[in-house]
Amino acid sequence: MFEIEDSDDVLIIGCPNGIDVSVKHQNGRVVITSESGESKSVSEIAWMDAVLKFSDEVRNFYESSAEKTPGDDEDQKGFDKMFEEWERRHPRNPTVG
Repeated sequence: MFEIEDSDDVLIIGCPNGIDVSVKHQNGRVVITSESGESKSVSEIAWMDAVLKFSDEVRNFYESSAEKTPGDDEDQKGFDKMFEEWERRHPRNPTVG
């Protein structure tokens, strides 16, 4: 995660572990395609609900974990910027779930 000067957004570069998929928004649906070419499609609303639920689970896990120590100032800047962007983009309503 890297801070982008003069931007509210953070640059997040992929992790070398795990699998890569293509995610495309098409006509109110989200099409997820694996490296092997297998595709699945879900509604944009179902996709958004799943992403927000997962995001909340990751945030809760992070907050309940031991305190983190950044590798250096650059790491801390990127991490701080990521949480600022997450807060800005997450459509929360405290009265819901």
